[in-house]
Amino acid sequence: MMLPTLWTVLEKLQSSWPVEDRISISPDFNKLSWRDNHPFASQLNKLISEKPCSLPYISNIKVSWVTFGGSQEELLEAIEDLRCWVIPYLGREEQTGVVSIQNAIKPQEQAFCAAVGWYFRWYCPAENLQKVAKRLKALSALLESRPPRESKVPPSLNGLRFEFVAALRTGDWAAATYAVDVIDQWQLDTARNTLLMRIKLLYEKGDLASLTETIRRQDVLEGYLPFRIRGVVIDGIYQSEMLPIEGSRGWKDASAHYQSNWQAKLSPHVIAQRSVAPDFPLSAYQAFSDCDRETLQVLSTSHKMELAQAMLEELPEITVPAEEEAKVKGLALEFPPSIGRIFWEKIESAVRSGSHIKAKEWIADLTDADLSDIDWITIGAETLLEIFTDPKILVDPRSKLIAEEVLGRLSMLL
Repeated sequence: MMLPTLWTVLEKLQSSWPVEDRISISPDFNKLSWRDNHPFASQLNKLISEKPCSLPYISNIKVSWVTFGGSQEELLEAIEDLRCWVIPYLGREEQTGVVSIQNAIKPQEQAFCAAVGWYFRWYCPAENLQKVAKRLKALSALLESRPPRESKVPPSLNGLRFEFVAALRTGDWAAATYAVDVIDQWQLDTARNTLLMRIKLLYEKGDLASLTETIRRQDVLEGYLPFRIRGVVIDGIYQSEMLPIEGSRGWKDASAHYQSNWQAKLSPHVIAQRSVAPDFPLSAYQAFSDCDRETLQVLSTSHKMELAQAMLEELPEITVPAEEEAKVKGLALEFPPSIGRIFWEKIESAVRSGSHIKAKEWIADLTDADLSDIDWITIGAETLLEIFTDPKILVDPRSKLIAEEVLGRLSMLL
């Protein structure tokens, strides 16, 4: 709503405008209206939005402008914008550019000071009026196109990780992408960790083609992979590239594709993954490439993998020297288990088993370093989300008490 005193002043200003450019106001002072293509429309829109605006008093030789409204910070920024876009190229500041409420004598001066206690005065030659109006319109369009100003306080990294995990669970891909983008924009985590989050997102979305392209382009296999991400990468590559070949041309062609395109970089991760979950198809392909009859035998008999049995039948009987066998198995030692992963697994195990003493012992040692561990992004957030949303835990008083203690300790660090 516009104050009647301000409207009185505006009427005096617009009395100098061409008749067709004059504005009107509703009887209750709630709504301004003006014609289409009004030369000062950008400023009038700011006026009704209670933002700093510049409006003129036109005479034959000189056009006197007043810039007023908004907050202290907004008005200062508006004056700086004028000094960059208009002054001194098309206009000049008045000798007394800033008029404060203490120096405001006339009623119109007091009305312009009402918002923040002062306003700004400047002028331009009459022949520059249209140029100034166009410049102000362009300035307003540019400022309105800016993205909204973000908070200067960085968001919580762990809060964003929880949002990411929750978004994955509910299939809200846009929310998951936004969480990773915010982490990247604020540089809250390493580029490697956010890359792993994006890989998890692509896998959950089922965009396996993009996943394998990202793995190749970003050299994902060159570094350590947390075990859950490792499983995602291995399964994504298998489903995207090996499985289609396997279905159309047979597993032998798929094996040749694996050996020529993936084995060199992927084999250490495949071998390391066997210690966590051995029954996956690429384990069989790797065993076939290594002539590892023992692994194929386990996959065939213990895990009922028909692919492993077919490979075993094709594999010739070869006695592998003991030193070579140890060398192959030793590749898994290049990727030692993460302390963070063990921590989160034991926390979950303690809560689910009702081991109150054990849980208290583990959470007593919880530090910021644990929350910075690389496995936190793939298991820590998921573990906690699972603990605090599992109905079985929520209805069991003992498990619920332990879960609340874990959450309480964690909240002290977040």
